Formats: sequence, C-alpha cells, structure tokens
Amino acid sequence: MKSSRPDSLETWADRTLRELPDEPAPAALTSRVMDELARRAARPWWQRSPATWPLALRLSVIVLPLLVAVLASPLPAALTSLRRQLDVVRVVTTALQHAGLALWQQVPALWLTVALGVLGFSVFASFGLGLVARRLLVPAR
Repeated sequence: MKSSRPDSLETWADRTLRELPDEPAPAALTSRVMDELARRAARPWWQRSPATWPLALRLSVIVLPLLVAVLASPLPAALTSLRRQLDVVRVVTTALQHAGLALWQQVPALWLTVALGVLGFSVFASFGLGLVARRLLVPAR
C-alpha cells in the first residue's frame, strides 16, 4: 500500500546521491592514501590497534589483570568478615523486633492514637510553616 505523502527527505537524498556520477579520486590523493595504508600495515603488532592483536594477547590483557586482582585481594577474609557482620545484624534486628512487639503489647491503644495524631499534626504544621516561610522570604518573580 503506497502512502499519499511525498517522499521522505532520506529517500530523496538517497536517490539524488545515487544518481550522481562516479568521480575518480585525484592521483596524488590516491597515492598518498595507499602509501599511508602500506605504512600502517608495516607497523609491528604492538603499535597497532588492540583490536588487531592476536587473540591470545587480547584475552591476556583482560584475564591476567583480573586474575591478579582476585588473587591479591583479601576476598576470603572479607567474605568471612561480612558473614560475621550479617550475623550481628540479624541478631540485632531480631532483638529489636521482639522489643518492639513487647512494647506494642504494653502500650495502651489511646497512647498510640494520640502519638500518631501528634505526629500527623506536626508533619502538616511543619509543611504549612515551610510554605509560609517560603512565601515571606522568597521574592516573587
């Protein structure tokens, strides 16, 4: 199904460029480009882009530093220390949960209702005071 829209800019540019005649490059430019390509091809492998290095060397550049970093790092000791820290955190959080539950059971419901009411009022009051302060202290644009 053909669209009723005119050709897009991309289609027009592609068609126009394909209709242009092929022009040969100037001889001086061709010889300079070929000389530069030959000069680059004659360089030793270590002076070329790493993408052209032999596969074993490319892999060694990645694998060897990682291997040295893993072997030189105190990873096992750090994992043991982390496990101990997590055990301490687990014990503390369990104790806090039990203490919170015991406190929750001891506090009368009226106190909790009043505390939540005071907390809610203070949040809204601080928000309102912030709006008033902004209105008074920040000049209008």
